[in-house]
Amino acid sequence: MKIAADLHIHSCLSPCGDDAMSPADLVGMSLLNGQQLIALTDHNTARNCPAAASAAAAYGVGFIPGVEVTTSEDIHAVCLFPDLASALDFDRTLYQLIPDIPNKPEIFGGQILYSPGGEPCGSEPRLLITGCGVSILDLPRMIRGYGGICYPAHIDREGNGLLSILGFWPEELDVKAAEVSAMVGLPRAADSAAGRTGERRAESGEAEVENGEWRTESREWRVENAGLRTGSGGPGVENGETEAERGELRKREILRAIPEGIKLICASDAHRLQDLPCAEFVLELESPDFSGLCKWLT
Repeated sequence: MKIAADLHIHSCLSPCGDDAMSPADLVGMSLLNGQQLIALTDHNTARNCPAAASAAAAYGVGFIPGVEVTTSEDIHAVCLFPDLASALDFDRTLYQLIPDIPNKPEIFGGQILYSPGGEPCGSEPRLLITGCGVSILDLPRMIRGYGGICYPAHIDREGNGLLSILGFWPEELDVKAAEVSAMVGLPRAADSAAGRTGERRAESGEAEVENGEWRTESREWRVENAGLRTGSGGPGVENGETEAERGELRKREILRAIPEGIKLICASDAHRLQDLPCAEFVLELESPDFSGLCKWLT
């Protein structure tokens, strides 16, 4: 079945998340937007997942507990778990791996905790957006130890994206998916209604997607100077290129960088209620839950 999903959402426990992003409110807004499956993935913590899970159960929305981990390379990765116990078990381990740096709410933002009953119950004093001591290459194995899955987040972005930081896709990276933004052109719910989700050709004409998996003519990412081509316009830009040309060039480079067989997942990375999208992107899942996602990936 085609499931409208958003698997990367932040609550008010993330310092960069708006205070209005309480677990219940973000679940409720997702429901109003038509989402059938969501994941709460706060920075380096899962401790607002119990409150979100309670709200999701009450509203009838599929829910996956998760964490957005910042690796030792400063790469963001989405980590998803089969249940709250596994997510919170990982949370306790991760907490020991991030630096004990006090949060400064006036600079970084608040980190508001909610009880499973949906009430604010305090704040996290340790800054949650720092890198932990785990490499992106070691993280997938670590997450599997908790029964979960992980994949690099927003690989098309220059900030905290795997491709921008490393300049390439490591062959030894043992993941089955990658997260991208809307710029890459994945199938949308509107295409599903029109019966076009089976296969959609990218705007560049050099890649096509079938059930979330890109098949590219060339998987080699054209890299100069050990990273994106750099000119006066910044990464991926040569002198005289327009912003639109820059975006198209970057899209093509990203698609070539992704290995064959990697499924692409589009998510909002929402930090504010107004950032939560309508049911825009769909996945072909057997069920709107962690099990359904894992079956799709394998």
